[in-house]
Amino acid sequence: MISNMTMALSTLALYLTPTTIITLLLCLLVTRFIQWKNHLANMKSQTPFPGIPVVPDAHWLLGHYPLFVNPDKHHQTFTAHATPSGISALWGPSTDKFFSSVRADHCRSILRQSSSRNFVSFIVRHGRRTLGEESIILINGGKRWKSQRKVIQKAFHLEVVKGGREAVGEVADVVVDWILRACSGRSDSGVHDGDCGGRLVGADGNEKVCVEAEDFFKLFALEVFGKVAMGYDFRCFPSLATSDDNGNSNSNVALHNKKDVVSNGTHTYNDNACNCLQMPPDAQSFDFLNVDIGNRSTPTSLMNPCMQFYSIPTPHNKKYHHHMDRIKGLVGKIIGLQLNRLCSDGGVMEGDTNMITHLLQSTIEENFSPTDTDGNTGCPFSSSLPSKSIPDTVISNLTPTDKDQIIESVSKMLITFLMAGYETTAISMSFVVYFLSKYKRCQERCAEEARRVLGRFGVHGTDIDDDELVYCRAVFMETIRLHLPVMFTTRVTEKEMSFDTGLEEGHNVTIPKGTRCVVCPTVVHMDERNFERAEEFLPERWVRWERGRWVERDYETEGLKSTALPSITEDEQDSPPISAKYDEENNSASSISAADPHNFFSFSDGARNCVGKRLAIMESTILIAVLLRDVCVDFAEEGFEMKKVRRFVTCGPESLPVVFWRRE
Repeated sequence: MISNMTMALSTLALYLTPTTIITLLLCLLVTRFIQWKNHLANMKSQTPFPGIPVVPDAHWLLGHYPLFVNPDKHHQTFTAHATPSGISALWGPSTDKFFSSVRADHCRSILRQSSSRNFVSFIVRHGRRTLGEESIILINGGKRWKSQRKVIQKAFHLEVVKGGREAVGEVADVVVDWILRACSGRSDSGVHDGDCGGRLVGADGNEKVCVEAEDFFKLFALEVFGKVAMGYDFRCFPSLATSDDNGNSNSNVALHNKKDVVSNGTHTYNDNACNCLQMPPDAQSFDFLNVDIGNRSTPTSLMNPCMQFYSIPTPHNKKYHHHMDRIKGLVGKIIGLQLNRLCSDGGVMEGDTNMITHLLQSTIEENFSPTDTDGNTGCPFSSSLPSKSIPDTVISNLTPTDKDQIIESVSKMLITFLMAGYETTAISMSFVVYFLSKYKRCQERCAEEARRVLGRFGVHGTDIDDDELVYCRAVFMETIRLHLPVMFTTRVTEKEMSFDTGLEEGHNVTIPKGTRCVVCPTVVHMDERNFERAEEFLPERWVRWERGRWVERDYETEGLKSTALPSITEDEQDSPPISAKYDEENNSASSISAADPHNFFSFSDGARNCVGKRLAIMESTILIAVLLRDVCVDFAEEGFEMKKVRRFVTCGPESLPVVFWRRE
């Protein structure tokens, strides 16, 4: 018997060669993979929430995630298969379940009920690599998030933002000054007929300059951020530079030929656009890092080890480390200098202050000041300003290690602010000029208001009260209602929630605690249940003309009843309105009912709303006014149709060439 067993084992060993074993294991793995794939595919064909219809055609592994990141598919995804009340169910990567609604009151309840969210793992990984482990936008929630939010909230206090008006006005003046000098071909603009394809003379005889809108407004966003947040001049426009004794510009801005520029893969450049403006080195580093996060998160890059592992010494990774080191060095140096100044002044904020100053003081108060008897340092969502001084005992007790930690913490916050606000500001302003080029009556109304509030051409805009620029602000609000740079936002429910399905009276569906919810603001804003004539661009839904000026509309007072606005008469203005030729369109716009601000989610809602909301509205409003007071804008191409493309979690125009010229 033993001999028979020995023979059997010998025979088996003869056939079980290493090749055979590997083949058997591979077959087993393939079988298990097919079973797992079929299981996921079968599961994702069914709804994850009983009573809620599921969006069809989910990918077996990624679910509906490819639809989340495709702006062209949003309306179909979130509305076509929803219940009468706008509710639908979706699948995320692996076994993640998502709940969605396009009804404003549902979205408001979700956003206000929860401050927690849970990102897809690769988004967190690449985001944290560049923004830092403690980046507030990547923290799911809890005490860490509340602590950071408390620090940041004070740096964006209304008084701090208002303190940046002068800097924003100064940059807006520089932008307009460059446009006017570029149109006239002056050499100090950096634009020359021989070097730039962007300068042209239109059929109307006006000298014009053509630019790619988003690239142009990126320069504006960087300049504003540098001045308001850091007290730093990025010198993005030649007019910000000084000249040497020979009249040569000392600007960091370099002239370049478009053929020499390596595209980052996110734009289609227009051959007629001005190619004379190029970001200076510091600004290029910020832009590279901002684009890099999105590039590493594309479906193609997810399968490329060289894009997933930063330690592989590829040319791209070397460039990444170079730009990352440059930005860390720049930001750390600026913060270090201001921290030393704060300490040398005994913790008292004196003279000019910027966002860094307030972040430093808030960080020290939060992490190094004594807590109260209950161990609390105050409300995490308090919008109060930091105190004007820090106790001497706190300042004197800061060790070099403490200072290094403060600098590192504030550096990460500052880089996060820039990454979050720099591209979104540029995209938003690109959408603004898109709508103003498309709807000339709105452009003329902005110009009317700007000249009435700011004065006529040539008056500098450094002392601007943006609260008086009501129509310009309405244009910005209406723009981001229809075309928001951020594609969607998510939350994780912190308690069980119930929603009306609209299928029959009293029929509700309950979603459990821990459910992931996705809100797509643009789709919500284009739903007629939330805004009247929802797909039309009508700034008048936010403002009305009263006694010679624009004023904000009050939804609560006006209710849902459409009321015609008083027409603009010659007696109510110093001169006849330029926009009188658009009377028919203006009358149609004036009949729109007031917008309900509670249905507006461009800055999200609840505790996790956009902390930079005030700054974004202020800087955009001022730029619109200063820009349109002095120049006109239009599409560079007749019959232009805009196409939007996705970049990481934002979407912007693939290309938007526009022309500027002097307004008479």
